[in-house]
Amino acid sequence: VMTRVSGLPWVLPREGGGFQRQIASLFINAQVPEPRNVIRCDSLLTTKAIVRMTDRVTILPRHVVEAELSVGVLRAIELRDVTFQRRIGIRALAEIELSPLAARFIEVLSAET
Repeated sequence: VMTRVSGLPWVLPREGGGFQRQIASLFINAQVPEPRNVIRCDSLLTTKAIVRMTDRVTILPRHVVEAELSVGVLRAIELRDVTFQRRIGIRALAEIELSPLAARFIEVLSAET
């Protein structure tokens, strides 16, 4: 199924953006090549319009398309067993000690991995 999905015409966010990396991780985690037939678009309004007026598909958070779903101009297909892998980096000045709150924040984040 995912291989067929990869072959569909897509509208996806521009390369290098955070949301684009999340979507790319979906394909990587499913061990499926990323789509090649892609229009790159960072405008939510334009993305929804392209999908509404063509045979293209996209991935958007449900809350972003609730209005369109409620009136039936877009359809949603639920993605099951989907995980997004995120990496978080922390930068701090070497010569300045972290505040107790920042140190605790890093400790909690480190315990999650």
